[in-house]
Amino acid sequence: MHSHNSRVIKLSEILLAFSRAISVTLGMGLFHTMQLAKIAYILGKHLGLTYNQLERLVLSALIHDIGITYIKKDFLKIADTHDADIFKKSDLDIIELLDFAKKNKINELIDLITSHSFEGVHFLKQSSIKHTVFNIINKDSIITKNLFFDSIEETAYLSKILCIADMLECASTIEETLEEKASVANNLVKNFTSQFFDGELGKKIQSIVKEKEFWYAVIKNKLFIDIFSEFNDIEYDLYSDKVLNFFTIFAMFIDIKSPHTAEHSTNVAKISRTIAQHLGFTQEKANLLFYAGLLHDVGKLAISNYILEKKGKLTYEEYSTMKLHPKVTKQILKPLKSIKEIVFWGACHHEKENGSGYPNGLDKHQIPMESKIIAVADVYNALTADRPYRSGMPKKKALEILIQDSELLYNKECIKILEQISNSNII
Repeated sequence: MHSHNSRVIKLSEILLAFSRAISVTLGMGLFHTMQLAKIAYILGKHLGLTYNQLERLVLSALIHDIGITYIKKDFLKIADTHDADIFKKSDLDIIELLDFAKKNKINELIDLITSHSFEGVHFLKQSSIKHTVFNIINKDSIITKNLFFDSIEETAYLSKILCIADMLECASTIEETLEEKASVANNLVKNFTSQFFDGELGKKIQSIVKEKEFWYAVIKNKLFIDIFSEFNDIEYDLYSDKVLNFFTIFAMFIDIKSPHTAEHSTNVAKISRTIAQHLGFTQEKANLLFYAGLLHDVGKLAISNYILEKKGKLTYEEYSTMKLHPKVTKQILKPLKSIKEIVFWGACHHEKENGSGYPNGLDKHQIPMESKIIAVADVYNALTADRPYRSGMPKKKALEILIQDSELLYNKECIKILEQISNSNII
């Protein structure tokens, strides 16, 4: 039970936000993994899975592609040896890239993309959610060594269902009618299972997905409105170590994508909390600001590494794409209804005192103080952190730039506190 004054956040909110982050990193919109989870859930129902099996399957489906951020950081290394415009696209999705790699026989890129499941397992070893999903997401190997489930056989069985659901989601989105979806699904499962699985499960799934009624259920079923109540959705105290761990993992997921921003989110969160404490914020409020700092750049997952890591000046089109990331942050984190004010703080970190910022052109009277703090912390860390193509500025120089811009762009009080804590080597 939670006390009357405590704040809680639900596991469903966190996982749905995470699933959106993963989907945009894949370049497949906001809802790929949610739709995949829905297909897996309905398949599991038809196959007679138990309550516990369905829960494991759905939660695993939501974050099974979590390893994608590990491999995306290496795409440009391969791009340097292959002069192709495809690597420069801001909306490049993983399937398009895999098709390109196969057609051009770029084996190192094929190997990199197909390794994301193993990287996901590696990533989740650091996470508090690993006990639920650790094995199933390693679907490319079908059977894994570490056993959190009842048996190797159960893990393999659920992995196969997830693998087929993934394939069906990717293929079915381009078909419009129920008849087309059913026909394509029938052929896909038939061909896929004949190559990779023993026939019995494949035959069962084939008989399910070839029916229009199955695809009607996929289309009409909202699923996530009801499914977590069915699974007894867990509530966590907002200030607990468990929630802190969730958001720390989220920040790691964001920062891993580009070596240019390694630990950026965590550093911005730390600086923001320290400024808030020196401004007289309560400890609870300062901790909430820490969460906002961890999450403030999640929208950059939708921006291509070509733009994020470009050494020269961005073109007008590239800069316009970059300016979209605060809006994408709000879209990705929309499921976090319990902390929507925290999401708003993070999404406003590019607003400026004189109203020249983005995405909404807010002025100093409209920007929350929490966002002003994050803005100062963000610029300071960006200026002082090392980048692969340059060393970080000395703290004094970074502060001089912030002070110079304080009349128009940044909050003077925040900069004054930042100067104090920087000179005291607190940060």
